Amino acid sequence: MITAIIFMDDWSFVHELLSTCRALGLDNLLIFSPEELVDVEKASTYGASEIISYRSPPIPPCVSRLLIQVVSERRPRLVVGLARKNVREIFGRAAQRLAASCANNCTDIEIVGDAVRIRRPVLGGGYVAVQELAGSPVFVTLRPDAFKLSPNNSAKKPVITSIDMTLKGWEIRIIDRRLSEKSRVDLSVAERVVGVGRGFRKKEDLELAEELAELICAEVGCSRPISSDLKWLPEDRHIGLSGKWIRPKLYIAIGISGQIQHVVGVKNAKTILAINNDPNSPIHREADYSVIADLYEFLPILIRRLREEMGKERR
Repeated sequence: MITAIIFMDDWSFVHELLSTCRALGLDNLLIFSPEELVDVEKASTYGASEIISYRSPPIPPCVSRLLIQVVSERRPRLVVGLARKNVREIFGRAAQRLAASCANNCTDIEIVGDAVRIRRPVLGGGYVAVQELAGSPVFVTLRPDAFKLSPNNSAKKPVITSIDMTLKGWEIRIIDRRLSEKSRVDLSVAERVVGVGRGFRKKEDLELAEELAELICAEVGCSRPISSDLKWLPEDRHIGLSGKWIRPKLYIAIGISGQIQHVVGVKNAKTILAINNDPNSPIHREADYSVIADLYEFLPILIRRLREEMGKERR
């Protein structure tokens, strides 16, 4: 019996997802993945017992049909994947068809008796719900916070099978594909992040934050309005409830008000520095250090002082 099916659309997380399932006491781990992404060596190293690769249009309604087929045949205890937009839709569709439990954006997971207990943010991230999901299978998408490390002492080559879906008679036609702009930066693993918000008056002014980030070897992220509304930065720079959840050693929030939807994404930062001229801004309640000042006055001074200190160190 397959006790867990892992939907793997990003193989950089294969270790974490397989390890999490082993830590829950599950074995016979099956990976369900697009054919072009399969990495047999990684799957073997981290303890997968089987891989089912599929060929299908990369749209959730098609992929969910294939997932339903596999789940119906293998009857797993748990179906798990990353908390990403497309995975949430695929799991939601599949769970609804199978009348199964489904929980998204989970930050903790454990098996308690016959139930799967999860924790996930609700009401805009202001609260954490503890829920027990009954029945089998249970569909769960996990945030990085939920990963549980467990060593793998055996490296067996997984069984590999393949399935295909044709679109004959299918109600969806792919007319065109347009890739969204991406920066190729993974904020979730960055040690230092500079976040920018609506305190910046125009796109060109972001150069101040970029200059600061370059000096301290940081990546630049942003609040939702900067990427979604103004389109000043790519969507994968968005930090918050519906964007990236980060855990840097240092997070500098510049011109960000600190609404709960953003704060949820930075709550695992070790140190938070807020730069905002409004003393009543919510971000100051979350920060370890606050600078109440106009960013246009403060950042040039900070950058100049950093350059001077770096120059002294070089001498």
